[in-house]
Amino acid sequence: MHVTECVFFKRTHIGDREFVYELWSRDFGKIRAFAKEKRTETFPDVGSLIQANIETKGEKNRLVSFKIRKNVSSEAMDYGSAISFLKTVSALSKSLPEGVPNHSLFESYVDALTFFEGAENARTTAAFLTKLAKTMGTYSLPETASPLLRKFEKAIERYGVAAVCKMKGIDPPLVREAVLAAELALARYHL
Repeated sequence: MHVTECVFFKRTHIGDREFVYELWSRDFGKIRAFAKEKRTETFPDVGSLIQANIETKGEKNRLVSFKIRKNVSSEAMDYGSAISFLKTVSALSKSLPEGVPNHSLFESYVDALTFFEGAENARTTAAFLTKLAKTMGTYSLPETASPLLRKFEKAIERYGVAAVCKMKGIDPPLVREAVLAAELALARYHL
């Protein structure tokens, strides 16, 4: 049995109290795990951090149990923040390859969770989507990129997502430009 931190992406009903969970594990990358649920279980919200006990037999993973470590509820966010956060989680779910761990990207996501819940939500989305596109190897600055976007992109490489979220001077037009550039870079994953 393996105990690992995971980000919860989704659960799909497949039978009587049987589900398939799609998770992003710190140690195993994106995985699917089967689970038989109890009626009284509390479920994590999309994008939340959980500690999962996963049993592997042959090619099948079974989610034995989990404990919610950091529940990020989009219901507590305003509309724009919820859309921004869910866009980030969707991009992760669609673009990450199965079974390929990336500790640096995982740590960036965990560090960014507190910023997703605050006023820096849009900035966090811009920074994390840029980091994701760079990690996936699909990011390139548009020819029409502003000088500020060029600095923003270099700052993400140098300081990381959490540090960029704390920086002053990242205004809404720059955030919109950064999100559009990252979305364009991730478009091959049908975001």
